[in-house]
Amino acid sequence: MIIFGGTIVPLKYSFVALLSLFAVNSASASEPDIAPHQQLQQIIDLFQDNRSEDAAGQLELAEDELIAAVRASGDAVAFTLLGRAYFYAEWDAKAIEAFEAALRLDPSLSRAHFFIGLIHRHAGDLESAALSFRRAIA
Repeated sequence: MIIFGGTIVPLKYSFVALLSLFAVNSASASEPDIAPHQQLQQIIDLFQDNRSEDAAGQLELAEDELIAAVRASGDAVAFTLLGRAYFYAEWDAKAIEAFEAALRLDPSLSRAHFFIGLIHRHAGDLESAALSFRRAIA
């Protein structure tokens, strides 16, 4: 017999009682969910702090949830953050897709045009890059 919460519990039930206590404590100790904007910015910050492996790992692990949250938000800024995370991960096709989604919601987002221009420039498509950079400036 053991004493659990002031109650004498037979030994064969003590494991269940301890497991219940652990489950309650671990559930309350978990981190609160952070908004997709914050999570994407943290991933971008890791890329910019030369921690690309950590950043790419976090992006890969959370990608499905992040995409779903960004789509559900319908927020152009969230799509731009997603595009930037993909850009730094060098997932160019996904980055362009996210930036274009942002621009469908808000065509005036110069940052999205700028990053599309950088992707085109890196790919050697200087004409498309120049067009994107002009749109970013406009």
